[in-house]
Amino acid sequence: MVSAEVITSAEFHPIHCNMLAYSSSKGSIRLIDMRQSALCDSHTKLFEEPEAPGSRSFFTEIIASISDIKFSKDGRYILSRDYMTLKLWDINMDSGPVASYQVHEHLRPKLCDLYENDSIFDKFECCLSGDGLRVATGSYRFLLACVLVNVEHLDRFNAEFGCEDESDDDDEKTSKNGKSTTHKSSKPSDWQALFGEKNSDDEFMLGIKHTRKSIRLYGDFYSSDMIIASPLKLHMAIGQAEENKERDVDYLSSIEVLIIDHADIISMQNWSFLATVVDHINRLPTKQHGTNVMRIRPLYLDGQARFYRQSIILSSYLTPEYLISEMNGLFNRQCLNYKGKVGIRFHASPIKLACEYKGVLEKVLLPVRQIYERFDADSMTQADNARLEYFTKKIFPKIKDSVQGGVMIFIPSYYDFVRVRNYLKSQNASFCLLGDYTKNADISRAREWFFAGSRKIMLYTERAYFYRRYKIRGIKNLIFYSLPERKEFYPEVNVEHLDRFNAEFGCEDESDDDDEKTSKNGKSTTHKSSKPSDWQALFGEKNSDDEFMLGIKHTRKSIRLYGDFYSSDMIIASPLKLHMAIGQAEENKERDVDYLSSIEVLIIDHADIISMQNWSFLATVVDHINRLPTKQHGTNVMRIRPLYLDGQSRFYRQSIILSSYLTPGIALPTAFSHMWLNFFWSIEYLISEMNGLFNRQCLNYKGKVGIRFQASPIKLACEYKGVLEKVLLPVRQIYERFDADSMTQADNARLEYFTKKIFPKIKDSVQGGVMIFIPSYYDFVRVRNYLKSQNASFCLLGDYTKNADISRAREWFFAGSRKIMLYTERAYFYRRYKIRGIKNLIFYSLPERKEFYPEIMNMLDEGSYDMMSTALFSRFDLLKMERIVGTAYANRMICSDKSIFAFC
Repeated sequence: MVSAEVITSAEFHPIHCNMLAYSSSKGSIRLIDMRQSALCDSHTKLFEEPEAPGSRSFFTEIIASISDIKFSKDGRYILSRDYMTLKLWDINMDSGPVASYQVHEHLRPKLCDLYENDSIFDKFECCLSGDGLRVATGSYRFLLACVLVNVEHLDRFNAEFGCEDESDDDDEKTSKNGKSTTHKSSKPSDWQALFGEKNSDDEFMLGIKHTRKSIRLYGDFYSSDMIIASPLKLHMAIGQAEENKERDVDYLSSIEVLIIDHADIISMQNWSFLATVVDHINRLPTKQHGTNVMRIRPLYLDGQARFYRQSIILSSYLTPEYLISEMNGLFNRQCLNYKGKVGIRFHASPIKLACEYKGVLEKVLLPVRQIYERFDADSMTQADNARLEYFTKKIFPKIKDSVQGGVMIFIPSYYDFVRVRNYLKSQNASFCLLGDYTKNADISRAREWFFAGSRKIMLYTERAYFYRRYKIRGIKNLIFYSLPERKEFYPEVNVEHLDRFNAEFGCEDESDDDDEKTSKNGKSTTHKSSKPSDWQALFGEKNSDDEFMLGIKHTRKSIRLYGDFYSSDMIIASPLKLHMAIGQAEENKERDVDYLSSIEVLIIDHADIISMQNWSFLATVVDHINRLPTKQHGTNVMRIRPLYLDGQSRFYRQSIILSSYLTPGIALPTAFSHMWLNFFWSIEYLISEMNGLFNRQCLNYKGKVGIRFQASPIKLACEYKGVLEKVLLPVRQIYERFDADSMTQADNARLEYFTKKIFPKIKDSVQGGVMIFIPSYYDFVRVRNYLKSQNASFCLLGDYTKNADISRAREWFFAGSRKIMLYTERAYFYRRYKIRGIKNLIFYSLPERKEFYPEIMNMLDEGSYDMMSTALFSRFDLLKMERIVGTAYANRMICSDKSIFAFC
């Protein structure tokens, strides 16, 4: 027998637009988060009342069908109506309804008659009042069933926790006629939310018990379903239980869900109170308290309850301390659910896991110059000492020697506050204090002294500012000893905390040296950089560090950055960083790179850029991928695929190499090869770096393929138009072809042609200004040595030339002191120096990157009447040729009987 289930009612959440609830004909309610399932084919929570054993009958499923559901105004509760009952559900408790009201219980004996006349299939709607205390639904004979949700001791609750009518001292002033006049408080909104209603008592504990017809406040803690308490109150209860053996806190032993809300606020209090409380949760009780031992789950008796407890820590921000100390220590040592743990970072709505902050600098209303000074620290544990040392040596001498007062030092940590205070005492400095434990009378005097100039320096802690928000008058110099934790303090006390990811990989705001100049009045003026766009994309943002490695782990609800490499799903790293890790593992046997053994997809992006660095680093890294690991690292061997244990994983790895262009070393064997393949393909053509990596390390058993993209759509046999039209100067461009029998002989043939055909013309010429552009460092060394042997007048701008030598070389060449300059492609790639005084430009070999050709050609001295350009090429340079002169011209130049070609 197949029983169909249909959706009977649906309702969106009144606050969160991504949440939806719907009911079914089988008496269940499903709550859906459309951020997880846009198709609504899976639910987040299921609300269903368990069926009592032996109570099932023919009518059970019919009367269980829910006809209507409604959310409460705050979205916390769901009201449902089936044929017999009206039920109230708490969306945070899916074990059963918090209240159930019998509407048609008197009709239960007449279900057979109702079935015969189809009345049992009647549908009724329901609704809640705005305050959520009353519910209503329909019935027969024009009856409207209204029910008041019974909340016991509600008056007491409102008296203790409700908002007071009295105005804040800052909000109420007395006028001359004796009447009070109220105005808006000057305190910030976050302070108003925490303390503005005069309900800031942090010593409270409340037990809540849900019954079928009421919610009982101030219930006995041992029988309550929920306990809401402050860490201070629970800590006091624990202390009393330890002093008095007749008292206990055994109600903490059965906690199933622990929610620590506003952890950032608790950190402003005494965190040790919370740590003590959490440590006492789920301990074995000291007394029985009338409990039926036979109904206790065995895991509680075995002391394993903490491994099944759900623990949720909520905080409005993360801090570096969150990563190593109090909060993270609590999260790691006390939150031990056997299902694991997850961290989620919210950024407004929708969720952004790697969120970007816009900052609050725009809220600083004063035209103040804000200076940030960075000090170095070897580790987090050494940061405090390094900060104090920097302050005493760099900052304080400026304050001490200055006659001007009005210096406020804002210090977030009380530990740092004490150290700075003691140092100022040792220096006999004139200062006053506004700290965590400063009395009101002392605070008033300190504010007066500082404003009057009797004290030059004021120390102000973040915790004191958090609770009091006193505005200090007379500040002329504001020093942040450390950045405030709460970003809303920035417009009030001027600093925003940047997260780790943006700090390491985000773009910096500082201008490039070439982009910023100082005008006569001392102000900096910024203009557009003269560097090309591709250089700006790579180096322009000052984020060109090539030593990085980042582990990323995907969970059901989050993306975890900076995860452990052994448990990460993705590793993004530079070849240099991985090469260093491999070297450290070879030197230290306790370290390893076993996380490379399980790589399933290898993506080498920007291979053309890597080729401008050290390709051997990448080759070493790829060689270490998919090796058998040296240690087990807690892995369940039974879950490893046999092919990994047999060392065959490299044959199943997908490897993708991406490059913006192909070279003879990158050319890949493919069925879609170009026409030139029929003429010039030879085994020597496949000997260099990138293609060697592709052939020797990319060994997937399904095979391999090479694809050449030309814009969009994909063209496998693509044609280039060339870049000759981007040469702006009217210069005659000569291309001279030399012959080479094979790829291995091409370098020798090129050097021989240069020494016999090109260099004699240069040597015999009186004119200087000859720049020889050489892509390969190997060729650069050979040409340099040859020029030395000929006693030629030349200077160098190579891969490893120092800045001072580069400056001298550029001066010598422009002044004519050196007739020849050798310029490598890698040096131009990184520096993009414009060379003045070029009259004769020689391309020893064409550049790999096509955009370099017009950039270098446009460096020629426009005022010279005899400027010219010469480029050497062979049949093995076809890929370079077609990118520069175009595919059609390149094919003709390779196949032609002539060896010299000219473009004007």
